[in-house]
Amino acid sequence: MNEQLIRYTIITHPAFSSHEKPVTEAMAHIKQVVQEKQAWLYINGQIKNIEEITVDDFEKASTITLTSAILAG
Repeated sequence: MNEQLIRYTIITHPAFSSHEKPVTEAMAHIKQVVQEKQAWLYINGQIKNIEEITVDDFEKASTITLTSAILAG
């Protein structure tokens, strides 16, 4: 079975990186970044608790962003 590819962005001052991985691999990587970098997870612009997110949440998301910096527009 082919897993859906998930696109997400990691923003760390002063750089950022974009990723595209199968959903289970993406979830593991995102969880690791949240824990190691003390990053915040945003799905569709709303902050989320990584422990409460499901595969379905990732598959339905239009934007996934992790950041360890406070960003202002």
